[in-house]
Amino acid sequence: MEREVEELELEFLLTQGHKFQDSYIFPHQLLGISHLSGPGCHNTYPPRWEACEDCITSASSFCRPHLDLPTGGGFKCLKVLHLENVDVDGQVVEYFLSNCRALEGLSITGAIHLLTLTVAAPSAPSLRYLVVKNCLRVTSITICNSHLCSFIYKGMSMHLQLDNVPSLVEVCLHQADSKTSDFAALAFDQLSSHLFQLHTLMLDVQFNAPLYLSAFACAVPKLPNLQHLDLVILADDLWSLRRLAAFLRASPHLKKLVLQLQFYPIKGELYNDVQCPHDHLRVVEIVGYRVSKKATQHLMFLIENAAALEKVVIDPACRWLHHRTGAYRSFIEVKEEGEARDHAMLQLKEIIPPTVEFVCL
Repeated sequence: MEREVEELELEFLLTQGHKFQDSYIFPHQLLGISHLSGPGCHNTYPPRWEACEDCITSASSFCRPHLDLPTGGGFKCLKVLHLENVDVDGQVVEYFLSNCRALEGLSITGAIHLLTLTVAAPSAPSLRYLVVKNCLRVTSITICNSHLCSFIYKGMSMHLQLDNVPSLVEVCLHQADSKTSDFAALAFDQLSSHLFQLHTLMLDVQFNAPLYLSAFACAVPKLPNLQHLDLVILADDLWSLRRLAAFLRASPHLKKLVLQLQFYPIKGELYNDVQCPHDHLRVVEIVGYRVSKKATQHLMFLIENAAALEKVVIDPACRWLHHRTGAYRSFIEVKEEGEARDHAMLQLKEIIPPTVEFVCL
């Protein structure tokens, strides 16, 4: 705060066995705002979770630590704030949005006490990207009259409201539960008024209901300006190629497609009875590739339909499941990655057309 930093990153790595409720609690007093604790709470230093009857019935649910910390406007120059496994609630987030007028980027991961979030004029006039991940108690996010360009959400199902966000071109929606029968349909409904302007879309569609269930079948709406599509899919889903074809048809100007593969054994063959010639798709990236017939079928389906294909990238690492440092990857995962990499170099490389660049990471 004394140095009036423009970029602040507080990133803590939880040890194995710990959960998000063990995250570091951002002290309210540091910002000069009151903490959310009930009367009669007896907190200690260093901060730790300590339940009491007064707090359990409050919005906070847990005591906030009493700290003797300086207050002031030391964050007035802040442009980027990245908080990972740092627990903040609505008061703290509202402070940064309202008081840091130069704030361009806000990223929050693992905040167990963040329940709702609103980004609206006149607060956060400079905010351009917003990231909310693994804040498991979030129930709603509202973004209106904002110049936001990028919004990324990964967590439990929640209500998303977008209203007058004309600069929004990148959206990522990944859900961590399967409460919704067709998450893609829900996502398209929430994004309906802004789909035409998206350049980049990332969706988790691995929990989607099969297309033959007409009540839950997702008709992919037109995405006329989409250039980058990133899908988390279940590679063993027998209807996966049909769903993939629907996305390709809806995105006529798509240039890059990333498939993040999940695997869950399902008996039967993929329904490969569709064709969707695409004239603009140039780059295909398969992330989380494994030695699997169905994984290979996804790649061959794209090669056969992408007339302008220039590059294929195979990445065996399941990067979306782990911290960017690769922490906590199991021995089995590392072994499977090695086998997939060998298979890609020895088998896949031979079936890639000579006009297409092949890269294995």
